[in-house]
Amino acid sequence: LSHAATDVLWPTATSEDTLLILGFTASMLGMVHVSMAGGGFVDLARRIAGPGGADPEAPARRTRLSAWLLGLAIFFDDYANSIVVGSSIRPLADRTGVSRAKLAYIVDATSASVAGVAIVSTWVGMEVGLLQDRIGFFEGIASAGYGVFLELIPYRFYCLLTVFFAFLIAVSGRDFGPMRASEQRALSQVRQAPRLTWRRGHWLDAMGPVLVVLVSVLAMDTALGWHAADTLLQRFIAGADASGLKVLAIAGGLGAVTAILISVFRRLLSPTDAVAAFGHGIAVTMPVLVILVCAMSIRAVCDQAGTPAYLSAMLGNANGMWLPVAAFGVSAIVAFMTGSSWATMGILLPIVVPLAARDGGPDGIWLLAASAAVLDGSIFGDHCSPISDTTVMSSAASGCPHDEHVLTQLPYAVVVMLCAAVFGYIGACWLHLSPWVALVPAALVLTTVVWLVGRRRVDPVSQKETVSR
Repeated sequence: LSHAATDVLWPTATSEDTLLILGFTASMLGMVHVSMAGGGFVDLARRIAGPGGADPEAPARRTRLSAWLLGLAIFFDDYANSIVVGSSIRPLADRTGVSRAKLAYIVDATSASVAGVAIVSTWVGMEVGLLQDRIGFFEGIASAGYGVFLELIPYRFYCLLTVFFAFLIAVSGRDFGPMRASEQRALSQVRQAPRLTWRRGHWLDAMGPVLVVLVSVLAMDTALGWHAADTLLQRFIAGADASGLKVLAIAGGLGAVTAILISVFRRLLSPTDAVAAFGHGIAVTMPVLVILVCAMSIRAVCDQAGTPAYLSAMLGNANGMWLPVAAFGVSAIVAFMTGSSWATMGILLPIVVPLAARDGGPDGIWLLAASAAVLDGSIFGDHCSPISDTTVMSSAASGCPHDEHVLTQLPYAVVVMLCAAVFGYIGACWLHLSPWVALVPAALVLTTVVWLVGRRRVDPVSQKETVSR
């Protein structure tokens, strides 16, 4: 107990990165509460619901697609993605009958999976740095780490299929497993909810602070890396690598101040009410912030126990065509147990790349696939792990109980993982297929699963499945 308190919990809670994450999370959620009190999100919900608001399924489908599209738009950072998308769409989800568990899944599915493969993101600096350190093994494929990163994108089967599967779930309205039960409860609750009432707030009052956060992150990271490179892309990557989480925390504060100023100068709220709404937004998220600190502490315990090193030894003598799927499985386990995709990548890439380089296969397919498998397996494990920071932040921003978010999204993530392993890291390597060709049967299988296994919600009044219009 003494070790847990003094050597794990306290250092974790007071570390610079933890404080910056907590500050960014609290400021963003407080910002959304101010915009909700001013009526901006009510107007946005009315516009998304449209004239067909009497039928919950049509506005619900538009809300799900809005969350998915916003997740793609905020491609440059997984933390910003989780907090901005979840907190912005949550009021709309409540009004249009989308369960918070479904929203949390879409948010989580478009956070690390999008940032991990985006050519401009805070992830690129870390991934390119790891690949650059081992550039000698990629001779004949690329001459720099960024070139290797681009070559790996077609082999990022889990990330690409996760984004596609989230789109299928959003547009079809079909679900299976625990998610369907959550969606059914949400439909019953929206039937009982009062109709939206007009307020003075405009949808720009809600989205204005969000745009301030996004523009601030892009501008500050680019400015910080201005003298480190020649192109805007390289400057953003260099700035994001140098600033860490500081820029996110500053941008979150600017967004919160903007929300308060808009509500006051537009006379939507008095200064006292605006500050009170911001404080209420932070107060209701305190339990979630405690969960986030505890999750990070469990990760610290796993590191001290040597869990990553032990699990990485499971690779054994795997090589050749077996190495990509073995690396995918081991990195998934390590990331799930430790809750950190970046740490998993840093541990396993130095092990996997030399092993794969011994026999790269035709045109270096096995080397590329094995390297991508480490990155993708790390994201899968981080996506499912209950102690992952992005998982906790997705459930927090969406207002979904953390255990419900983990249990409802796990079946979806496992289905995508199996398709990525079978059709991607086994099919592409064994049959020497182009990675783009391997994605086609995987996408068809996922579509078949959604339409054959998934079911639409049953209307509690008519006892019939809802049909999207």
